[in-house]
Amino acid sequence: MQLSERMMLGFAYDITVSDIRAIDNGSLEMILSYNFIARKIKTIIVNPRYF
Repeated sequence: MQLSERMMLGFAYDITVSDIRAIDNGSLEMILSYNFIARKIKTIIVNPRYF
């Protein structure tokens, strides 16, 4: 998610499907990215899997 021209936020959730799920409920991940140098050419990523 693009928060501003220089800041992005990402979120992921992992579900355990193996037998270890009895003791593991999955995991959550968050990332906050900040670019100190502004880009002159603005690019928009519609789907982050295909860039």
